[in-house]
Amino acid sequence: MLKKYGNAFISLFVCSDILVVFICWFFSFVLMEKIFPGRFILTSNLSFHIRIFIILILVFLYSTQKFDFYSPRRFSNYYFEFKKVLVLMSLVCFLFFSLVFFTGIFQYNHVFVLVFFGLSSGVIFIYHVLINFILKNFRTRGFNLRKVLIVGSGEMAKRVALKFLEHHEFGLDIVGFLSINRGLAEENIFGIPVLGKYDELNKVILQKSVDIVFFALAPNEERLVRLLVGRINHEQVDIKIALDTTGIFLLKNSFSEVDGIPIVSLRENRSIGFQEVTKRILDFILALIAILLTAPVCILAGICIKLVSPGPVFYIQERVSLDGKKFKLIKFRTMHVNAEKYTGPVWTIKNDSRRTKLGVWLRRTGLDELPQFLNVLKGQMSIVGPRPERPEFLVEFRRLHPHYMFRHVVKTGITGLAQVNGLRGNTSLEMRLKYDLDYINNYSLWLDIKIIIMTIPAILKGKGAY
Repeated sequence: MLKKYGNAFISLFVCSDILVVFICWFFSFVLMEKIFPGRFILTSNLSFHIRIFIILILVFLYSTQKFDFYSPRRFSNYYFEFKKVLVLMSLVCFLFFSLVFFTGIFQYNHVFVLVFFGLSSGVIFIYHVLINFILKNFRTRGFNLRKVLIVGSGEMAKRVALKFLEHHEFGLDIVGFLSINRGLAEENIFGIPVLGKYDELNKVILQKSVDIVFFALAPNEERLVRLLVGRINHEQVDIKIALDTTGIFLLKNSFSEVDGIPIVSLRENRSIGFQEVTKRILDFILALIAILLTAPVCILAGICIKLVSPGPVFYIQERVSLDGKKFKLIKFRTMHVNAEKYTGPVWTIKNDSRRTKLGVWLRRTGLDELPQFLNVLKGQMSIVGPRPERPEFLVEFRRLHPHYMFRHVVKTGITGLAQVNGLRGNTSLEMRLKYDLDYINNYSLWLDIKIIIMTIPAILKGKGAY
C-alpha cells in the first residue's frame, strides 16, 4: 500500500518536516525572548517572518536533496536515524545562518543558533522515530512487503532467513531459496521452499515477481556471485549480498548491517523520493504551460494535417515507460494512414516514403511531439528522460544489450541527454543507451533544466530527425 502511494507519502513527509521546522523556529524565538527579554521580541511584520522562513525552507529542501535524506531506511536503527538527522540539521544551520549573516537580513547570537539546532534536531528525530515505528507496525501486519529471493541454501542463507523471519518490521517476505545442489530442489528451509538451482535464477525472479535478490552463498560458492549478478543485470530488482566475514568481496557500492549481519548493496533501483516528487511537480507545471503556449500552433498543425492527408490528426502508439509499463503515446500524425501495413514495425529512415510532406517538416522541427505534453500531464512520461521505445523493439534491444532495461527505472521523456547530443531517430543504439544510463546515474533537477535548454538548439539542427 505504501509503495503504491509512495509519491503522496513522501510529499506528506516533506511537508510535515517543514511544519516541524516552522514550529521549532517559532519556539526558538519564544524561548530566546524568555532568556533575553526585549531582544528577541516577535515583530508584527508578518512579511519579514515569511521571507526569513522561505529562505530557511529553501535551505532545508536543498540540504535534504543533497544529503538524500528521504531515501528508504527499511533496515535502519534509531542510532542511524539520529545520525542522519544530526548531520542534516548541522548542514541546514550552517548554510542558513551563514547566508543571513553575510546578507545581514536579521541579527542573531550564537545562543539562538544552538537553541534552534538542538530543538529542531531533537523534534525531527522524535517525529521520524514515531513515523518509523508506525511503518514497522504496518509491515508487521503484512502491509508494504517486499518479496525476497535468497540465493543460497547453506549456513549463511539460513542465518539471513532467520533474521528476516525474526524481524517482521523489515517487511520482507521470503518467497524461497535457490541451491547449487540438485538434490535440495524438493526440500524446505524453515518451511520456505527451495525453488530450484542457481541457473534458474531469472525464471524464478519472473515467476515470483521478486523485488530483492539476496546472495547468501557459502565461502566456496562466492566465485559465482559475478556470474549470477551478470545474469540478472537486466532484471529490475534490488541486488544485495549477505557477507560471510571470512570471504572477500570486491563488488561493493554501499554497506549496511541487518541485525549484526554485514550487507553489501550492489545496486538499488532508484526509489521514490524527494527528487522524484519535485521532478513530477516541475513536469506538471511546465507541461501545463507548454500546452497553453503552444495551443495555437497545435490547432494550426491539426488543420494542416487534415488538409494535406486524409486520416486522423493524432497518431496513438503503444510505448514502454517506468517499470516496463505500457502506455499510449500521442503524436501528430506524420505518415500516411496504415503506413506499416506491409512493413510491420520498423524504424523511420532517411527519405522514408511513408511520410507526408507536412510530416517531414513536423518531424524535423519536433512539432509532431507537442501532444506528448498531455502524456506528461497524465504522469505517463516526464519532460526529460530516456526516449520511450515500442514494445516490439524491446525484445531485440534487450538481447543486444542486457543493460537496456535499466532505462526503465525512470520515466521516459520527450527529450533527453541522448537527443540533445544528436542521437535522434535511427542512430547508434549503444551510444543512446550510454547517454541514457549516464542521465540516470547522474540525475539532478539542474541536469533536467540544462537538457531542456539544450533541446532548442538540438531541434534547430534537426540531426537524425527523420
